[in-house]
Amino acid sequence: MAIIMKRLRWPYWVFSIVVGGFGPALLAQLNLDQMIRFGLINTLLFSVIAGLIGTLVKHRQESPWVLLVWPAVFLVGALISGPIDTTVFALIYLCISYLSYGFSRVAQ
Repeated sequence: MAIIMKRLRWPYWVFSIVVGGFGPALLAQLNLDQMIRFGLINTLLFSVIAGLIGTLVKHRQESPWVLLVWPAVFLVGALISGPIDTTVFALIYLCISYLSYGFSRVAQ
């Protein structure tokens, strides 16, 4: 069972479901100004998370396919609960993850 969980990369899935799936739903329920929601949370906070995921995947020498988990789960969460405008952020998070993955160095 442990081998199966390791092969599924379960920490990325759990984090992505909690933050990417429920994040847009939580933001839709809060009465936040649209500038705060788009400017601070979607642009800054979630972009930093995407960058950290890319760096973490590179340092752990995981498969780059793991980088698709966060944007895909965020896209589903945004389609279900958020405004349609937030779906474009999934592509942005994917680009940031791959850029941080590519620019990161692995300690030798």
